Amino acid sequence: MARIHSHQLAHNRIPAKQTRRLRDPWEEQLLAAEDHPLRQLALKNDLAMIRHFDHQILQVEEELQRQTKQVSSREYTLLQTVPGIGETLGLTLLYEIGEIERFPTVKDFLSYCRLVKGTVASAGKIKGLRGAKLGNPYLRWTFGEAAVIAKRDHFRIRPLAQQLEARMEGNKFKANTVVAIKLARAVYFMLKNKTVFEPERLVAALARN
Repeated sequence: MARIHSHQLAHNRIPAKQTRRLRDPWEEQLLAAEDHPLRQLALKNDLAMIRHFDHQILQVEEELQRQTKQVSSREYTLLQTVPGIGETLGLTLLYEIGEIERFPTVKDFLSYCRLVKGTVASAGKIKGLRGAKLGNPYLRWTFGEAAVIAKRDHFRIRPLAQQLEARMEGNKFKANTVVAIKLARAVYFMLKNKTVFEPERLVAALARN
């Protein structure tokens, strides 16, 4: 995939947009733009490999979902009640979090998700802050993606997130991080208490920011 992208840029072509679920138009556009027979042959080989890996990834995902529904069906279903979290992000959260009981407090959980900086304590006294690089980068990414999707698609979250962004002088990253933190807090208590997502709480929390 990266090689095809680099090839398009090297020949001053805008890389065609595509998704794993919709490859045909993308492939047709790539092949139509390449008139050199040898480069077209190389491109066809690359596209064939991508198709192969698409099939393999789909098989792994289907099996992973099947296994998850057998061993963690309730938790998996609960996660998908959160705005911005679907099947793929739900799987990522479920397996990257593990047992929620290993996090004594919500702050411990947010720190592990790289959404807030952790603290360094000695003899019960706070000595300072730990760096943002500690923790789980996959959870940071997942909650960030969920925040972007929720902001885009959820009719109650979207206007509040836009107001938050305006108050932060258009800083989308900071605004999205706030939404990600609120979603992560919700997930922590949902998994702790085995409850579904409550949109009113998230809306109220965003309104207070």
